[in-house]
Amino acid sequence: MIQSRIAGNVDVEKYIEITEFNHFDNIFFAATAVGIIEGNIQIHREDNRITLFDIYSVDCGNSDYTFLLLYNLVRSNRRLYNLIVDYFNVWHGGETEIFTYDCYHKNELKNNFNFLVSLICNELGCAIKNKKYEIVSAYESFLYDMAEEFK
Repeated sequence: MIQSRIAGNVDVEKYIEITEFNHFDNIFFAATAVGIIEGNIQIHREDNRITLFDIYSVDCGNSDYTFLLLYNLVRSNRRLYNLIVDYFNVWHGGETEIFTYDCYHKNELKNNFNFLVSLICNELGCAIKNKKYEIVSAYESFLYDMAEEFK
């Protein structure tokens, strides 16, 4: 229910119009989410691996909570955080006309956003099933932030 409500409310045009990263309240959540939405962070569920900027591959081990793992990685690694923010600013800052979103890019953003919502909702369900209440709280907070930041 919440998954379809959030995914249905995404407005790619409004997302593209965000011109400054400091627009976001929870900067580490936003950086993690933006990394996925922009395609800088790719999650490969089949072999439980993450690719960062198509360069670095990170093994997630047996983690059922990939988004939480990513969030903690971005929060603890200033260089990764800065790469995501710099990428966002290049595309959203309007400093150059070379970086614009055409129909293909907009569709990719929407698909990546829907993947992100699905990922968070699935991992929230796993946390509820496993009675990991601290993780449930974190994921509920992520969903709240997503609904607020990307509406």
